[in-house]
Order: sequence, then C-alpha cells, then structure tokens
Amino acid sequence: ARAATTPAPAATPATVPDQGGKGKTGKTRFPDPGFGETKLGDRKPLDSKGPAAEVATVQAVLARYRQNRRAVDRCYRRALENDPGLRVSRAKLLVTVDDKGRTSAKTSGISDASMLICLQSMVRRWRFPKPKAAVNVDITLVFER
Repeated sequence: ARAATTPAPAATPATVPDQGGKGKTGKTRFPDPGFGETKLGDRKPLDSKGPAAEVATVQAVLARYRQNRRAVDRCYRRALENDPGLRVSRAKLLVTVDDKGRTSAKTSGISDASMLICLQSMVRRWRFPKPKAAVNVDITLVFER
C-alpha cells in the first residue's frame, strides 16, 4: 500500500499592514508629528555659560595647576624637611571653582598637616571667570623623592 502524499503549501510572503510611517501613534499637541522644517536662522546661539564654558573652566584649572607645579613641589619638599619619614607618592587634589570663580581644595592621600595647609592655601588664591555652576576638577598629584 502506498501512503497518500499531500502537496506542500506554496510559500507566500507575509504581509504587514501599513503603519503610516509617521512615528508614534496617539494624540500629540503637534498637528503632524515626525515632520517639520528648520531654517538656519532659527538656531539659537550657544550659551556661553553652558557645558562648553564648564570645559573651559576645567582646562583653565588644569593649566593653572601646571603653572603652579613648582609650588606644589615646594609644599611637598617643606613637609619632607619637617618629617623625613613622610611617605606620599600619590595624592588626589579636588579643586572646586564656585559660581563666583573662587576656588577651594580638598585632598586625600596626604597625612601631613603642613602639606595640606600649603596646598589648600595655594589653590584658594587661584581665581577664574565665573562659571554658571560650581565645577569640580580632580587632579592626581605624583611626588618623587
């Protein structure tokens, strides 16, 4: 006896209903979501106290640090004279520029009080243009004997 065979169904492409191509569905406050026109004259100028200004402040702080690297080394050398057993090879210096352009500093990795005072008083003398909001800059200090 022979088994009956049924022909395989013909392959047909699946059809997807038209989605409209306008993006999200639902009500919006705009009459035609997904379409619009922008003219070059509509661009607003960049805010001079926005993210670009923050980057400029960070760069200015790093530049000021590089200019004052010898003063940072002097703070370390003085502390080393007072305590020859001082062991500091790396430290963190967090410089904060407030919204008035004034600076403050916090340090970690330094146990010598005179070195802390020296670094913090040096940074407090630095002044910068007023940023829109406070800017923090983390600097890694490396000391060599």
